[in-house]
Amino acid sequence: MKGTCYVLLKLLLLGVCLAHVGIGLGLNVSPEFPKMLALWYGATQVAWSPQFLYILRPIGVYMVVMGLLAAVAFGDSWDRTSLSFAVAKRTFLVTRQQVLSQKMASGR
Repeated sequence: MKGTCYVLLKLLLLGVCLAHVGIGLGLNVSPEFPKMLALWYGATQVAWSPQFLYILRPIGVYMVVMGLLAAVAFGDSWDRTSLSFAVAKRTFLVTRQQVLSQKMASGR
């Protein structure tokens, strides 16, 4: 039987996983999500410039990877292969996002 601290840790990791993946995907999928999230956090005066919205996307990818790492920790799978995969996936997603943004900016 697992102790109370272990169960609380697992619940914390599950919450971190769900929050980070949800917010990270929202930042990259929906253009309205950052505005809703800003209001939820209490930010009422935000300059929504294209540069600001652009920087939110890599932050969203970072949050998804952090959520995936929390999922790995939640599943007790601490081997280095899983963590290396997460870092490689983050690098791929950030690079892909930059390429797509450049294509969108150039109108292709």
